[in-house]
Amino acid sequence: MNAKRVLVAGAGLAGSLAAIHFAQLGHQVEIHERRPDPRGTGAGAGRSINLGLSQRGIRALDQVGLLGPVLAAAAPMRGRVIHQRDGELDFQPYGCHEDQILRSVLRDDLNRILLAEALEYPNVSARFGVTLTDLDRGSASAGPVCAFAGDSGPYQASADLVVGADGAFSAVRTRLLRGLPADFRQRVLPWGYKEFAIAAGPSGEVRSSPDALHVWPGDDGLIVAHPHVNGSLTATVFLPLAGERSFATLTTEKSVR
Repeated sequence: MNAKRVLVAGAGLAGSLAAIHFAQLGHQVEIHERRPDPRGTGAGAGRSINLGLSQRGIRALDQVGLLGPVLAAAAPMRGRVIHQRDGELDFQPYGCHEDQILRSVLRDDLNRILLAEALEYPNVSARFGVTLTDLDRGSASAGPVCAFAGDSGPYQASADLVVGADGAFSAVRTRLLRGLPADFRQRVLPWGYKEFAIAAGPSGEVRSSPDALHVWPGDDGLIVAHPHVNGSLTATVFLPLAGERSFATLTTEKSVR
């Protein structure tokens, strides 16, 4: 097999995992990421939704030899616990067998593990803090060429294959569709989310069932919380962005409480 030049736009979960796969196949991989290096302290904190790894994610990690390190930092979630208004707890199991449970993992932790593994390969390199500004799809005789801008100035990178792993507002996708009879539709929901932490008890004890996804349903929104191996929970509150009971009204400590 002839080695190819692969350009991966995005150093998140999908981009880092793709880079590992291509590296293991012997290809030369370049990762270009708009954000700072996510392996930095606190990178991305408070801006993501925690992950519940299902069989699909577990299988993907196993294929690249990273399942062990990830599971060591993950907490099992054997089902969801619904917190009723009257204080009662309703446990709803995930499946009937051990391999059907989910695993709770911090998104940033998983991203750091994947990216660090990708950059262990001598045929993988990465540039951070750069923005894709243009993409030439290339021709039968020449591959695609991407243009980037960063603190050190603009530059171009050519490849045999470009992988767009740059998120919901993908610059790669936008430029790939330019000039083609293609239809793309994106609908933005009128909801937002914020992350907050539920610490373990004073002596490290868990405050609720440690092996479940916790859900507090509400009339206008909900809260979900993922457990961690240290007894803490990372919670996410979902609310409308505007309206009488929304993030727009949470402007004081009193209104938040």
